[in-house]
Amino acid sequence: MNKCPHCQQKLNPFSLSFAAFPVYFKCNGCKTRLTLKRVKAFWLTYLLYSVIILPIVVHTPFINHHNLGLPVMITGAFVLYYFLANYLLRQENVAIYK
Repeated sequence: MNKCPHCQQKLNPFSLSFAAFPVYFKCNGCKTRLTLKRVKAFWLTYLLYSVIILPIVVHTPFINHHNLGLPVMITGAFVLYYFLANYLLRQENVAIYK
């Protein structure tokens, strides 16, 4: 995992997931506000999530019958962000928000 440009602590991928608007997030160590320089991968992932996970939740009878739609959607989002975060949080893609 890559480091914060301000304090050099490792960036937690879930800080990106828990941000109100994930293009802007805070470092867990120094609380510096950071931003992503290139966000195409983030929006592409959001689109893929909408195209893959949401139809699975809507059209799978087992999930609908047992009311598991929300847990599956949340788990899918966290797993997707966790794997994508390594790409998004590259050193050259993170900058201090001014």
